[in-house]
Amino acid sequence: MAKIIRAGGEVLPLTDLSLNSLQHVVGRDIELVKLPDGARIVINEEGAKQGLEVNRSASTMCGRRIFGNAVLLYKSDKI
Repeated sequence: MAKIIRAGGEVLPLTDLSLNSLQHVVGRDIELVKLPDGARIVINEEGAKQGLEVNRSASTMCGRRIFGNAVLLYKSDKI
């Protein structure tokens, strides 16, 4: 099951994987980041420019700085 990773560290389940839902969680413009294990993370494409808080958990997973909320999608999650 997909998970919301909030910039503050809270992790919550996410069952609605529609575009509208993903945009609502991370912000309007989304970017899909592929991870080495086949999972993906949906992030706000303009998070840094918008001055969003660094998401330390998502940044660690991606190996780069991620800003704002993110959604972790496992291989089994269909979008």
